[in-house]
Amino acid sequence: MMNEQRMKPTKAILGAILLICAALLAAACGGDGGEASDPARSNGNVVELTAAAAKPVVTHYADGVAASYAATIASASKLRTAAADFTADPSEATLQATKDQWLAARDDYGPTEAFRFYDGPIDEPANGPEGRINAWPMDEAYVDYVEGDPSAGIINNPQAFPEITEKVLTEANEDGGETNISTG
Repeated sequence: MMNEQRMKPTKAILGAILLICAALLAAACGGDGGEASDPARSNGNVVELTAAAAKPVVTHYADGVAASYAATIASASKLRTAAADFTADPSEATLQATKDQWLAARDDYGPTEAFRFYDGPIDEPANGPEGRINAWPMDEAYVDYVEGDPSAGIINNPQAFPEITEKVLTEANEDGGETNISTG
């Protein structure tokens, strides 16, 4: 799980947010060809956004991003608890509770898709969890055996994988290409 330190917007994120806001403002102000008044200055079809005008927009956006990530963390924690309850006591009730919590967690995670593509806490190249939590579809044949194909699946390679663990599946995810999905 992400800690609060990782949720703070970085300069790169704030810069990307500023560019997005400036582009949106430019599109909104440039539509009628009229002059925009300060705090944004129009120069033909280009709108220059002042730092003073951008700061509240960027702050509001960053607060929304942080709130979305906080909701995602909270519902993912509930999903982890539901999955642990199901594992400890497999029943129709605990299975249904896990399914329901997965749907709730997915609803919270979905809006954060809009915050990707600027190396934020979800898709940061070195440590971002996006590929582990949102890769799909899972390739069951990459993990499990395939009838009639004794070499298929991680499970059929006990020399390399004597035990199938969370670590094994996490490290195998996308190994050899993005179609080799073992988690997500």
